[in-house]
Amino acid sequence: MVAVIESEELQDVVLVGQSYAGMVITGVADRVAERLSQLVYLDAFVPKDGQALADLVGPEMMASLQQAARSEGNGWRVPPLPPQACGVSEEQDVLWMVRRMGFHPLKTMHEPLHLTKQKCTVPRAFIYCNHPAMGFFEGFFERARAEKWNCYELATGHTSMITAPRELASVLLKIAN
Repeated sequence: MVAVIESEELQDVVLVGQSYAGMVITGVADRVAERLSQLVYLDAFVPKDGQALADLVGPEMMASLQQAARSEGNGWRVPPLPPQACGVSEEQDVLWMVRRMGFHPLKTMHEPLHLTKQKCTVPRAFIYCNHPAMGFFEGFFERARAEKWNCYELATGHTSMITAPRELASVLLKIAN
């Protein structure tokens, strides 16, 4: 992502990371903050320096993910969650998602994020999808509110881009402007 931003000479980028991608956009902001106008954590993990996803989900969830990798992913990749676990219930949406979902490399979940800057200088926003809530992101939402980020809630499941695209687009446009 850093290479795309640099090679395309992008400026004033509103970078959105959903779920695990909160790890990614945090690292990108550390490397090219001057090219970003906003970070948006969409029902996402918000790591601190030195944290890996494994630190954020806890040992019980990591054990479950490792077991899933052993049983369904040749030991090195984690199968995707069923769409229903992400709040998607409409049959056509479930079928659409299943065709596009892929495995996630297990090792990335153990790799800590190493930040080079003391503090993120990019304005940040958090969108919390609370109905049904995934169970991982409420604490990050509360931290974002305590740190005075722009915070929003959507009454939809984790994959709001599928279950509430208009509402999500409205919030993203508000953030971008």
